[in-house]
Amino acid sequence: NQISQISVSPFNFAVQKSRGVDLEASYRFDLGPGAVALRAVGTYYLENFEDNGIDVPTDNAGSIALPEFIYRATATYTADPWTIQVTGRGVSESTYDNAFIECTTGCPASTIANRTINNNKIDGAFYVDLAMTYDLKLLQKTEAFVSISNLFNRDPEIVAYGPAGTAYGNPSTSQGVYDILGRVFRLGVRFEY
Repeated sequence: NQISQISVSPFNFAVQKSRGVDLEASYRFDLGPGAVALRAVGTYYLENFEDNGIDVPTDNAGSIALPEFIYRATATYTADPWTIQVTGRGVSESTYDNAFIECTTGCPASTIANRTINNNKIDGAFYVDLAMTYDLKLLQKTEAFVSISNLFNRDPEIVAYGPAGTAYGNPSTSQGVYDILGRVFRLGVRFEY
């Protein structure tokens, strides 16, 4: 009775379920010699349930990896040959982890499933971008542009990492959520040929 063969079939027992609401509104009207276009978009996450089959199942909606609300609003004024655009973009406040228990005194024992923390809140952020283009009318669809991202040079929120985190060699923030570059200037020419 020796083992002569082992057959292994892969089985994906992980589950991820996401639900949310996307919102969008836009409005356009004439103003003086040009036109104004207003547009706002946002995503409100209701649920982002993950169960990898090993760890405790969690709902990450509202945590640092996936803020509850992400939004962007744009106002564009076009008066040939100029276009000026102001964009506001932001994220709601979030938590380090929805399963963490926030307390300062009389805390229950911290476990892998329910860790205790004295501050589970991470502030949201709001950034303003500015862009201007000038139609050069040299060739078809040729324009010069200048843009400034994070116009007011707002710093990202500081996100603490614990012993299991990846703070070494990485900024102390959530790179996918916050602007880590600061104010950025871009200048160039766009054209089609």
